[in-house]
Amino acid sequence: MYRIGRPRIYTALIITLILESTLFNFFKIGGIQPNFMLILVVFVGLYSEWGEALETGIAAGLLRGAFSAGSVGINLVAFGACALLVSYFKNKVYRENFLTQIIVTLTTALFISVFAILARIVMKDVLFVGIDLFGALTRTVLLISLYTSLFSPPIFYCLRALLPQRS
Repeated sequence: MYRIGRPRIYTALIITLILESTLFNFFKIGGIQPNFMLILVVFVGLYSEWGEALETGIAAGLLRGAFSAGSVGINLVAFGACALLVSYFKNKVYRENFLTQIIVTLTTALFISVFAILARIVMKDVLFVGIDLFGALTRTVLLISLYTSLFSPPIFYCLRALLPQRS
């Protein structure tokens, strides 16, 4: 089985976190920014073994939760579950196809968004007083997921060059 390697993955996670909070703000459209950390987790899930994918998902969840307003636990579980699911289904899809990359990233982005909203509702972290719930869900779930998935093919292409697999 191929491995990308811990030093490369952790370096990529930290660089992605830094770029996502600084330079990648230019990709915001209407306050919506793609989830580049999720794209990295999906990439590792598709191109690496399940243990490395799970570790990447957990590390990404910890970093995302620690450096954002979200809950560390929600991000940790969501990113870890997504990494495991993508790693499980990687042998059933052709990962080099850009349409497959878009669909897998869209599915995982939808999962993470819905999971985060449901977890916040259960924890009573979100108050829905005077909020258009359908509009908020459409904006946060569907638009962010679509926007993130459209960025996946070019980022996958760059990541394949920057994170070559080693035997």
